Amino acid sequence: MNIIYNNLCKLTIDLQLHRDQGKKIGLVNGTFNIIKPDHIDLFLYTKSLCDILIVGVNNESFLKRNNKKTIYSSSDRACIINNIKSVDYVLVGPSSGCNEWNNEILELCPDILVKGINYTIDDVEGGEKEACERVGCKLYIMNKNNSSSVYFNDIKHVVPKVNWR
Repeated sequence: MNIIYNNLCKLTIDLQLHRDQGKKIGLVNGTFNIIKPDHIDLFLYTKSLCDILIVGVNNESFLKRNNKKTIYSSSDRACIINNIKSVDYVLVGPSSGCNEWNNEILELCPDILVKGINYTIDDVEGGEKEACERVGCKLYIMNKNNSSSVYFNDIKHVVPKVNWR
């Protein structure tokens, strides 16, 4: 499969075939600026809970609204993630003007949403939690010892001259 989508409607249509076959759909989302072992663990963990894994990659407008910086563009990050075996679909988003993935959750109706190890249930944005409740999506938090955000901060200190977008 491994297809990159920039259009939520097209992905929603393609997912219907999987739903008709009784397959369970999982979603993870994030910036994934530099792919780290924790990200691979997140994808593998989520894939163990579902049949079809969608990875949502935060786009530039989302990052700008949230004052986040990246090394790679969203299309580069999506391309890298698209080549990971456990990933079935990549969606670049969220939709215009949103600070959360709640619209995508409402449209895609995943069976599960998994957040990374640097989250607690209280850290999950209200819109995403509410969207999960509305569509019957189970919310999971991956439980691990190390946070990818710790590694990312270490990298920024080691390579301070990188042009962070």
